[in-house]
Amino acid sequence: MKRIFSVSMIAFIVLILTSLLLGCAELNQARVEQKYGPPAKKSTTDDKTIYSYYFSGRRQMCVDFHFDKDGRLVNKKGYYDERCTQIDPWLHRLSGGEPARINITGKWQDSDEGNTYFGWGGGHLPQEGNKVSGAIGNYNVNGVVSGKTVYLVFSTGGIVYYKARLEIFQDLLTGNYFNASDKEQTQEYPMSLAKTVQPTK
Repeated sequence: MKRIFSVSMIAFIVLILTSLLLGCAELNQARVEQKYGPPAKKSTTDDKTIYSYYFSGRRQMCVDFHFDKDGRLVNKKGYYDERCTQIDPWLHRLSGGEPARINITGKWQDSDEGNTYFGWGGGHLPQEGNKVSGAIGNYNVNGVVSGKTVYLVFSTGGIVYYKARLEIFQDLLTGNYFNASDKEQTQEYPMSLAKTVQPTK
């Protein structure tokens, strides 16, 4: 009886593994795109194509899908690293929008410097093309500029805490920020950063 049970258990495990492997083998570029949408990043070599996806959460996760030259999935790799924070899905969806019509490169400071309970602090936001990177206070900042609208993500230690949608008015970036967990952005909070004018020598 014990032997029959063992054989049945082995057969069941083999069946499950075979199903999983076949399921993996059936995945291809078209089905991955159908399931997850366009990749955040796509790289191609002579014999391989890699789709990179960046999934939001309390911590950002990267997943790379490796396809052979016929578009069949040959490998899938998930991992955590700095790229997951830098290329947030929310930003990537906007990067194909309008070309940047403004450049926010410069030093910025929380416009409410007297706010001791919660203040963003100050820092530098370099912009290259429509991409923004830098730091404000204790946060690393990455973002995109679409037209005259600025979209920023604030992270530290590889964890995204806030997202912001701002517009520029003279030397003021003003708009709203949202908690990272607020996926639909239903609860907004006001935010303003003032450009720091460097004293002339």
